[in-house]
Amino acid sequence: MNSDGTLRYVVDRAIHGDRFDIADLDPDRPGLEGFAIQQSELGIVSAFPWYYYDADTGERLVTGSHPTSPVSDADLDTGRGNAADIDPDHRGYEYWTSTADVTRPGAGVFNVQDGKVSTTTPSVNFRIWWDGDKASELLDFTRVEKWDPATGSSATVFDPAGVVSGARNATPFYGDLVGDWREEILAETADHTALRLYTTTVPTGTRVYTLAQNPAYRLGWTVRGYLQSTYTDYYLGTETRRVPEPHLTTPAH
Repeated sequence: MNSDGTLRYVVDRAIHGDRFDIADLDPDRPGLEGFAIQQSELGIVSAFPWYYYDADTGERLVTGSHPTSPVSDADLDTGRGNAADIDPDHRGYEYWTSTADVTRPGAGVFNVQDGKVSTTTPSVNFRIWWDGDKASELLDFTRVEKWDPATGSSATVFDPAGVVSGARNATPFYGDLVGDWREEILAETADHTALRLYTTTVPTGTRVYTLAQNPAYRLGWTVRGYLQSTYTDYYLGTETRRVPEPHLTTPAH
């Protein structure tokens, strides 16, 4: 939709999906890009499992493929997807889905410039900036994981005790609340009597403006229901050397 409520575009042949990751996913391509999954349910079958697209025009840039001989319509359902910079050997972000069968043409980790870079995949819930580098870690349930591209596997780097996740394996909130640009996790105690806020203890030499000063990032906090990963509207990844200065105004006293 345009800012005045008029229709901007409809992505060709796209139907229902629960995840839309919109950000500057490719630092060498002007504007924003998006990654979206496609679900098959209630008798409506998707034409493809996912698509990577131009967020300004809706043009599909890369489109995933279904297997040629699916078992059933439900077999074509892609329920989750995520986009994050998890492989520093490839420029730009990676994206992947919850498809577990690595033999499927749409399965694996894909880079926005280089295509498929791994046949195995990490957790698919949320990306999070947690440690000291500008690449992303992954948040699933209440634990933080780090993807190792060399081994195609993840290691848990933070796993708090005494807290639980809620619906869809998500914590009530995560984001840059403290303000050094890494993101915090708000989790509910196991007895449901309190909330705990967890922040990284990893030092960093990277200096970035507080993420909440970015309008797109703040808007990401308002999403409820099918929660999404948080993103800025500028490229924040391994290759980032400088981020734009926030344009903020304050009310006159």
